[in-house]
Amino acid sequence: MLLAAVLLGSVSVSAQSNNAPKKVDGETPLEGDINGDGTVDVADMVNIIKIMKDAGGAVGEKQYYWYAGTNGGNAVTADNFTDVASRIHESEIPATNSVTADGQYIYFVIPGTKHLEALVDENGTAVEFTVTDAMGYHIYKTVDVICTTINYTIAQTIYYWYVGQTQPTSLDGLSTINEYTSPIEYTNTSDTRGYVYILLHYSKIVTSVIGKVSGGSATFRIIDDTTIPDYNIWRTAALASGSTFIINLD
Repeated sequence: MLLAAVLLGSVSVSAQSNNAPKKVDGETPLEGDINGDGTVDVADMVNIIKIMKDAGGAVGEKQYYWYAGTNGGNAVTADNFTDVASRIHESEIPATNSVTADGQYIYFVIPGTKHLEALVDENGTAVEFTVTDAMGYHIYKTVDVICTTINYTIAQTIYYWYVGQTQPTSLDGLSTINEYTSPIEYTNTSDTRGYVYILLHYSKIVTSVIGKVSGGSATFRIIDDTTIPDYNIWRTAALASGSTFIINLD
């Protein structure tokens, strides 16, 4: 947002020093007038932010980095995967396909909302792989060099989710979602004051808990004695009956 504001400020100054009129019947448009209303203002900044967020278009499906291949025998890492991978719409990421290598490692770059579900050779034997997470993406690498064609299956990641005043002890009966969203609003509808528990996949963290009524921040921490694999349980400060927390995630 700060970058967008700086850009808009620069554009606004440029527009004010430029006598170019509003675009009418093919005339030169006002520089920085993103929405075409004849002025450069906050509404244009909102459009800039949306364009940045949607990776190149204010309207349409968001694009993600994606890659499946050998990268010419060079490693694909957290430092270079954005240079190696292509940007495509999430719906274009194949559910299943194959990759051929001749004595090389095979790499995959997949957005965090999906995962490499299966990797097998032509005989149906499982191919082992490792995974590194970076910037919201999974970077997969085969454990051994590959000298044949392997088939892969990519699936949507399903996360378990819970927020409430009872500490979960297992994943049984909990809700599932495809992607965590933030912020989360939770209201204590019970008649008693109590802690709020938040179950999250280990890849997500609670960054702040704010009382909606008072506007003050609340304390929160990870519970150390949980035994649910791949998930953390966060506990907030006690929430009064009828009060609301705004919970922010990252």
